[in-house]
Amino acid sequence: MNNYKISKERLSRAIIYNSIVFDFFKNINDYVDDVRNLKNNKLKIIAGSEFEVDVEEFKNASRINTSHALLVYSYNYETSLYNRAIKLYKENIEYKFGDTFKNLSSEEMIKQDLDSFLELGLIDEKNKKKVLKDLKFM
Repeated sequence: MNNYKISKERLSRAIIYNSIVFDFFKNINDYVDDVRNLKNNKLKIIAGSEFEVDVEEFKNASRINTSHALLVYSYNYETSLYNRAIKLYKENIEYKFGDTFKNLSSEEMIKQDLDSFLELGLIDEKNKKKVLKDLKFM
């Protein structure tokens, strides 16, 4: 593993944040009246600049990010979270993103992100292969 360190606090925050966002948008129909920035199933996001993202794309990206956070945390600190990460990755695994996410499939996005995690030393090659095998991507 590289000397790249991720604090438990930062990983915990990532898991909590992504879980909150995912849980909120998982049942978006229950919240439509409460979301001011939601129009035509698009969520307006202001992050340096303003852009719109399809709610379904946002939900699926959030699900994948939550899975990533659980995976990385399980690799570094709490191995029991691995199965939760895999189970969450598998939800809506056939999803195809639109332009906002470069028209990637869930599989392509997960593979690219795992490559990045490997480069950063957040996971190792053995762990990456295990994830790909458990997701039936290899």
